[in-house]
Amino acid sequence: MKVQWQVNGNSQSLDHVLVGLADGLSATMSTLHVNSVFPEEKQVSDHDPKHLRIQLVE
Repeated sequence: MKVQWQVNGNSQSLDHVLVGLADGLSATMSTLHVNSVFPEEKQVSDHDPKHLRIQLVE
């Protein structure tokens, strides 16, 4: 599920992570949709938290 917003007519994708890794290492990120799936009056934040897993050793 990809969540995007419209701001002044422009499509926006929020909350990015950039990770540079050496060969053989890996990183994964998942979005925990705990805010964006609720009506605005029930949201705790306008951002959904991220879970980032980085493998630092082979």
